[in-house]
Amino acid sequence: MKKSLLLFLSILFIISFSAYAKTAEDFIEAGNIKYYTNDDTKGAIEDYNKAIKIDSKNATAYALRANANRFLKNYKKALKDCKTALKIDPDNIVALVTRGRIFDAQKKSGEKDFKSASLLVPKNALEFRTRGFAKAALKDYAGAIKDYSKAIELNPKFLWAYTNRGNAKDDLGDYTGAIKDYNKAIELNPKHAMAYYNRGNAKSILGNHTGAIKDHSKAIELNPEHTEAYYNRGVVKFKFGDYTGAIKDWSKAIELDPKLAVVYYNRGIAKYNLGDYTAAVPQLHI
Repeated sequence: MKKSLLLFLSILFIISFSAYAKTAEDFIEAGNIKYYTNDDTKGAIEDYNKAIKIDSKNATAYALRANANRFLKNYKKALKDCKTALKIDPDNIVALVTRGRIFDAQKKSGEKDFKSASLLVPKNALEFRTRGFAKAALKDYAGAIKDYSKAIELNPKFLWAYTNRGNAKDDLGDYTGAIKDYNKAIELNPKHAMAYYNRGNAKSILGNHTGAIKDHSKAIELNPEHTEAYYNRGVVKFKFGDYTGAIKDWSKAIELDPKLAVVYYNRGIAKYNLGDYTAAVPQLHI
């Protein structure tokens, strides 16, 4: 009886342990959901850390952590992870594109990495989406759309694939098509600030200025440090003749990024239109 009970408990322990023991792939998947669906970058990094702790030779985990740190502008950490990922797997698409994006952000050229990534064969939805980004960076927008569409075919809930495909359609002048993709991204995650911002830009181009302001305002609500959203909302307000509102938005954009020269100039024009010549002249260099 005792032996039977011990055997039963041992089997139960093994089953329970197996049911709850997570693999590196489990944490990678959890991290991807946080990063690519829920916009939870820091939470994603925590999961990628756990994946690496379990499997220190997992190139994908390093590459994904690098991309998340790139998003947070932790470029030193990101480049270190890219280097590790590419040492393990020289053809890691995510690591190549991430490094290319960092080089671009640092005013270096990421073209070499984008070209290398564009020639590789993706194995899953994430890699199709990433190769699509490489093609878009090389201005092959039609090729990018094809890759984004394949990513969506493989994963119909791939939030960023819709956003990126919308961006590529926007680059080709298909603003209506872009808005449809941004709509889908927002449907998947109503807190996806980038989709609201990009949709606002597309609406503005199509002449829907009220809709554009609404979308930019939502992007700012979700991300109060969204410099571009303040700037573009200011542009739309200026077109409406709301110079005071435009000045307020452009002042906030300058506060967030004092190096945006064009914003100073635009703010100067708005002040000039309001008759505030003393404040306008220094910014217009008249």
